[in-house]
Amino acid sequence: MLAVHLKHGMTRTIISPNQVEKGMILYFRYKKLDGSASTYVGTVLNADYEKKMHVLSMEHINLQDFRDFASQMGIQYIARFQNFRGVDIPKIVMAAPSKAIYTGKIKKQLASKLNNSYRTLILKNLSGLQLLDYDFGPELQKTLG
Repeated sequence: MLAVHLKHGMTRTIISPNQVEKGMILYFRYKKLDGSASTYVGTVLNADYEKKMHVLSMEHINLQDFRDFASQMGIQYIARFQNFRGVDIPKIVMAAPSKAIYTGKIKKQLASKLNNSYRTLILKNLSGLQLLDYDFGPELQKTLG
């Protein structure tokens, strides 16, 4: 599924970790605790909570399920990057364990499709951050006006 989502990330721009915002769709490398590295496409749920980023890993979400999720959450232009689109994620207060917040905030009917995609990533292990201008399809694009 990673290749499908990369194909829908039409334009890319390199960003720094302090520019990451909730709702962004990012392409990046991540060094795991065992020393191995992987590439990810992820939708940011929380950019920085206790030096960790909370994302939906797109490799576990098929295109239609992601579009359904985005349709229910809404899409928006990213504030700092006005030509880039992302998911309109409501603010998530991370006062409880992040997995509990995630399952409580994400729509119940999508939980079974998105559950395997949740990741908590250590910020210092991220590199090569690229913001994707994601193509959500014509129906969702109309909602931006």
